[in-house]
Amino acid sequence: MQILDTRITPRTAGMGTYLVEFLGEGGQAIRVTLHDNRSDFDPDGLIVKAKAVMVQVANVPAEGESTSQRHMGGVPKTWQF
Repeated sequence: MQILDTRITPRTAGMGTYLVEFLGEGGQAIRVTLHDNRSDFDPDGLIVKAKAVMVQVANVPAEGESTSQRHMGGVPKTWQF
């Protein structure tokens, strides 16, 4: 997925929960909900955290795939971050 736009939306007023959306072609979207207790709003920091979550999820073996298969092959070339 090629990321065309990134949006950050507060999810709960005053609670420090944000929705970070990565939007792609054809309506594709990846949404990551983050909790950030800091009082200052840091959009760049939230984007970095959301990307880190996506990398962690991408490295979880798929159903039926062993951990060794994932480490040998890495992230499929068709995935773009």
